[in-house]
Amino acid sequence: MVDGNPLLAVLCVTMVMSLADRDVCHDVTVVGGGIGGTYAAWKLRHHELNIGLYEFSDRLGGRFYTYRFPEAPDIPIELGAMRFNNELHPILSRTIQELGLKTGIFRNQDYFSDETMLFLRGVHFRNKDFSENHVPYNLRQNEGKGIQEIYRYLTQKTNFSGDVSSLQKEQPFIVSDDHVRLTDQTISGFFAKYLSEEAVELVANIYRFNLFNITAADVLQFIPKTDIFPVYMTISEGMQQLPEHLVKQFIGASRNHSVRTNHQLISITRNSVDGYTLGFMKTVTSDGKTSPTSQFISVCSQRVILTVPPPALLQINWETLQQRHILSTLKTLNYHVGVKVFLLYDYPWWRDHLIKSDIDSLNSYDSLHKCPKLKNQYSNYYDILHSGYIDNRYDEHIRPTLISDLPIDMTLDFGISNRTGRAVLLAAYSVHDLWSELQKNGEKLNLGHHSVSTEVVRHAHMYLAKLYNINMTVIPTPTAGVISHWDQYPYKEAFSTSKTGVDKETVWRTIHKPSAVDNIFIASGSYSKRTSDAWSEYCLEAVEGIISTYFGNN
Repeated sequence: MVDGNPLLAVLCVTMVMSLADRDVCHDVTVVGGGIGGTYAAWKLRHHELNIGLYEFSDRLGGRFYTYRFPEAPDIPIELGAMRFNNELHPILSRTIQELGLKTGIFRNQDYFSDETMLFLRGVHFRNKDFSENHVPYNLRQNEGKGIQEIYRYLTQKTNFSGDVSSLQKEQPFIVSDDHVRLTDQTISGFFAKYLSEEAVELVANIYRFNLFNITAADVLQFIPKTDIFPVYMTISEGMQQLPEHLVKQFIGASRNHSVRTNHQLISITRNSVDGYTLGFMKTVTSDGKTSPTSQFISVCSQRVILTVPPPALLQINWETLQQRHILSTLKTLNYHVGVKVFLLYDYPWWRDHLIKSDIDSLNSYDSLHKCPKLKNQYSNYYDILHSGYIDNRYDEHIRPTLISDLPIDMTLDFGISNRTGRAVLLAAYSVHDLWSELQKNGEKLNLGHHSVSTEVVRHAHMYLAKLYNINMTVIPTPTAGVISHWDQYPYKEAFSTSKTGVDKETVWRTIHKPSAVDNIFIASGSYSKRTSDAWSEYCLEAVEGIISTYFGNN
């Protein structure tokens, strides 16, 4: 150890290693076994190259992470990526089809259908209630027709064409009608120009924006091209099937291909003989947590593709990454909390309470506004869903999505196990960081690194009781639960967005090949031409751009 720093000790070791000391050599080394790294390796599988894929943990897939409760093994629990759209995510969709993976409709559609339920300011209402202005907000006339109309109105205050398919090309040039680029202003600043405070709060409550950090260019991602909202799909056996099948075909394509898990890249040095020397520290994963060891290896490689998250990039000792303009570009990101809390119950207690509380709240609110007709309307909805639940047809339809201003943000019914009858509820799909603090208190509900704590369960039940308008004592004790918040290395947070004033074209040109004289590439959705890495499609776009430009099509 040098000055108490194990990484400095590793650098001293790797810099004096001779070529003969190296454990292995590759034509191409792909670092990072998430969706970007597995896709890059898969795309290069027929290029007649010796390719090595290296992953920090013991699991391939990164944020494609499917978990299964032992008591409900037929329900894939998605701790990370969980859905995609064929039109909006063409590379992902095409790859899934090419691999022959079975897909189905993601039944929890969190875009707004007429029946999407909202619980805001203590009131239950549905998206279609905007048409009658039966919402607990004091909106202006042009704001009271629904969230889609608010977004269309905002679009009209810019020079955006409205065609989402051309958004990426138009984005750097889109300005509001006061001639300020959207990338140079925050969402809150943009909204404040054209919306009432009530409308700003409504949008924030529904889409859970961090209004003060995200560039206003992200607003345009949510504007639908038509009144027909996109249908989201999922991989039937779990989204993690995608990276696993990519790796399977990659390994099967050549004996020269290899995969090594539990390897953390810590240094890159150029040598005069065969490209680069990569210093890896071996790690060990126990109960889902990955930690460093004192064992190191050295790998030589002609070319390197880095597909690791930004916090991991900042930990790599490579002189190029230490250059001031590169380092400042790497730090052009905002990091955002994203938490999922899944709870397993003996039965789907929420399905009946959901409908009853919905009707009760609506009736109470209706009488306040003298709209008695809604009672029959929602009673009919209750009859449809209740009969569907009784005769087991409920799961044949898209399940209701509940969006709230409670810290759980969004609640999704994940279904009933056909094998055991146990039911899974995504109790919190949240951007609030309180869950990470709650997870530090109480006892673990079950075994495993991702097990929720009893304190998380207690708070989840407290908010669910408000959401369903019931007493906490009515909610049964869950038999198991898991939580994901992606706050540990190498991720830091669930997703990132660009800071305001950032030119994504410049970021892409600077980062994807940070050294003009080196064959080292960075393929990251965080530094793609998009303003966010919230969808894996953007990472795949970055990989495609690098491979087509520097490796040729094969």
